[in-house]
Amino acid sequence: MKLYDAIPAHTKAFVLVKESLTKQDRSMLAEAGIASDADLEKLLKGIAKDLQNKKLSTKGPEDISLDVINSDDSIKEDVLNEGLILSLVLASPTLLKLLGKLIDWAYAKMALTSEERKELADYKKQYEAAEKAGDEKVMHDLHDKIYASKVGKALGKFAHMAHAAFVYPIKKILQGVAFLNGNKWLKENAGPAADLIYACIMIGIAGFGIYHALEGVSGVTSALSHLGTNSEALTHLVVDSLKGGDMTVEVLKTVVTKVIKV
Repeated sequence: MKLYDAIPAHTKAFVLVKESLTKQDRSMLAEAGIASDADLEKLLKGIAKDLQNKKLSTKGPEDISLDVINSDDSIKEDVLNEGLILSLVLASPTLLKLLGKLIDWAYAKMALTSEERKELADYKKQYEAAEKAGDEKVMHDLHDKIYASKVGKALGKFAHMAHAAFVYPIKKILQGVAFLNGNKWLKENAGPAADLIYACIMIGIAGFGIYHALEGVSGVTSALSHLGTNSEALTHLVVDSLKGGDMTVEVLKTVVTKVIKV
């Protein structure tokens, strides 16, 4: 046996991810609780353990109850469609915990005043009411209004800042997961998947107010197109999935399984 073969897969993945992260990436992950090499290796070890406790099915993501998947020895690429691959990855409690921290980080970084948050909430309610009524003119006006408002400008600026801050490290972590899993699809699509996760989180926090800003973020439009959707369709799906609540990792998982088709 070669020495390399004796090294645990999660340690190999840790080295891969560590060498790819910039100082800014490490700083962002530190805010989400991944502050040291030991934390990063522990994260990947936890994900590896989670992924080894999944029983696979050839059914589509909509037919899978992730809560009742039983133990199996590994995840094999050839029996998975793309949607199920990513839904299983997002079902990892360890990764979900990290994404939950990123959602909290994003909420904190929004740094809107109480008045601005109220204004944002009012816009979201008005838009939802217009959508239910099928009033496309009001929906269009609210899109334009929030984007031109103080809140809209703040959201647009934050969308760019947040994208630069955490899409790349999430991409590298997903590549690390792909390495652990030997999954070619996830390795090749870690970038678009990271952009999808980012877009879902931003829409979940800001609602329709972030719609125009997302379309202006480099990489997001092409990533969503690559995965078979677009900013408008994703916005409607996320908002519908929220059902008046806040963004959670469960909403994120639900949206992802619907976006990525067989």
